[in-house]
Amino acid sequence: MTVKTSQTSKTTILSRVGTPVAILAIISVLFLSILTGIPMAVKYGATSWLMDHGMAEAHIDNIDINLFAGRLSLEGIELRSENGERSSLKRFALDIAITELFKKHIRIQTLQVEGLKLVVDAGETLTLGGLSLP
Repeated sequence: MTVKTSQTSKTTILSRVGTPVAILAIISVLFLSILTGIPMAVKYGATSWLMDHGMAEAHIDNIDINLFAGRLSLEGIELRSENGERSSLKRFALDIAITELFKKHIRIQTLQVEGLKLVVDAGETLTLGGLSLP
C-alpha cells in the first residue's frame, strides 16, 4: 500500500515581490532610519559635550537637520553652569549653500539668533555662559 502525500508550495512575500524590490525596500527603510536618527544623535552628543565642559544642566528642546538643503536649527536651549550661571537660546537657525562646499568654501545664506541670554566674562580666560574658551 502506498500513500501519496501532496506537497503544497508555500509562497513567501519575497518570492511574490521579487528580490530587487525587497532589497530596495530594505535600503529605503535603513536610509530613512538613519535620516531620522541624525537629529537625535546630534542632540545627545551636544548635551553630553556641554555636560563634559562645565555645564551642570543642559537641555535642548528640538534639533532639525536637513542635509540636502544645508539647514540646521536648534530650539529651546537651556543651560546652567556649575557656578549657577544660566544661559538660554530660544532659536538658532543656519542655512548654508551646499554647492559652495564642493568648492571648499562655506557660504552662510542666513543666520538667525533669537532670544539669546548669555553671561560673558572676559577675565583671564574668555567664558561664555559658563563655558571656558582657550
